[in-house]
Amino acid sequence: MKRIRSRQHRRSGYALLLVVTFIALVFSIAALCHRQLVAALRNEHARALRVERDAGSLDVAARAIDLLETGNPPMDPYVRITTANLPMGTRTYIVTFTSIGFNEWTVDVVRDDTASGPTMPGTF
Repeated sequence: MKRIRSRQHRRSGYALLLVVTFIALVFSIAALCHRQLVAALRNEHARALRVERDAGSLDVAARAIDLLETGNPPMDPYVRITTANLPMGTRTYIVTFTSIGFNEWTVDVVRDDTASGPTMPGTF
């Protein structure tokens, strides 16, 4: 009796194995890089907050230095109030001009939203 053999197609099944291996490799790399990615994001967030925090005081300090170019303050120390319009709202700052020598001044800028008093002039 002759046995009839049918052609058997051998299915390899390697596609599923490759997909699972690729996914495992990607997750392994992501797990290894997770700590560095989180640290980089935390540093970038802190930098953005610093820039936002310093934006108003730097603007006011620049205006105060421009004011010194018009002349010397009439008294020492010279304290005035000014505001800065920022994307997060209007902030109030106290600007203090202090003489440290002949025609040499320091400018201190401190944020104080409750401050009131005379405002910073346009020129000296």
